[in-house]
Amino acid sequence: MTREDDDAVVAGLARGDERAFRALIATTEMPLRSYIATYAVDLEMIEEVIQNTYVVCFERIASYRAEGSLIAWLKGIARNTLFAELRQRRRARTTSLGELEAWFCAHRIERIER
Repeated sequence: MTREDDDAVVAGLARGDERAFRALIATTEMPLRSYIATYAVDLEMIEEVIQNTYVVCFERIASYRAEGSLIAWLKGIARNTLFAELRQRRRARTTSLGELEAWFCAHRIERIER
């Protein structure tokens, strides 16, 4: 997208124009999907990050500054959203391992060290 295209989409989004939102998705979804897929662990994560990226974009469109391209701004949102999702999954996995170890201790089963 050109700077003029970015400006038109941003102005439309700020007005709540559904056509602007569709235009945004049509021009940015594939580059965002490729960017996110580089770091995501599965398709579910890609879909969730894409969806949350567009939600954050819509909520924060008033804070967009045309200092860079719109796609660069969206990639920044996607990166932050993706890293938050990865941290959340890591915490969930750590909690699950902690619960498993607590279960072993409660049932007096010793952990086998390798």
